[in-house]
Amino acid sequence: MIDVSCVEQGRWERRPGVRFSPSREVLSTSVRKKMALKVADSRSRGRSFAADQIEVWDEVAARLGHSGTSTRSSAYADYVAARQHDVRDFTASFQPLPDQVGFVAAIGGAIAGLETIGRPEAFARAFAGLVRAYAIDAVDAELVKQRGTARNGARRFEAPEPFLRALAAAPADASASLGLGEDVRLDDGQVAGCALVAGDVVHLTAFPCEMV
Repeated sequence: MIDVSCVEQGRWERRPGVRFSPSREVLSTSVRKKMALKVADSRSRGRSFAADQIEVWDEVAARLGHSGTSTRSSAYADYVAARQHDVRDFTASFQPLPDQVGFVAAIGGAIAGLETIGRPEAFARAFAGLVRAYAIDAVDAELVKQRGTARNGARRFEAPEPFLRALAAAPADASASLGLGEDVRLDDGQVAGCALVAGDVVHLTAFPCEMV
């Protein structure tokens, strides 16, 4: 059994006759970050890979609220749809390079996160979705600032090098994953991340921690 989180609080209240189907959307970096930190906390206590479902819904609700998005079921998909045009324009500027396996993203002059996938062909397939995850936060950044709806701020790294050095020095905690390989969690108070490792790194995502 694989732990998952729901991003549509009113899912079962949708209109009769509407069929559910998988979404191709990738969660925004900010929501993924919240979930990763909660899963890491759960794993550190010897518990499951589950995130805090209420906190996930709260994060989606906050995004819907500050963006003024109207939705019947508090659906993350509606939040993304409201930004479709801006996100499409943003992501059109980015294409994977030959043999590329990762990137460090910055939003508003501060490092937002890192993504790396061990094989270039796999990275190329995932690239568009990963860029969209950061683009959603990027197009919202100015709106969040204007409306004063930002909450805890992330620790500020203005260049990749200090962020990568902090990540390389962060202690790692490995445990069996739900499938193949090991689940690895990194956290030193400045940066945090999670990875699936099966011989080599399958996927690593990392980000600055929030300041207390």
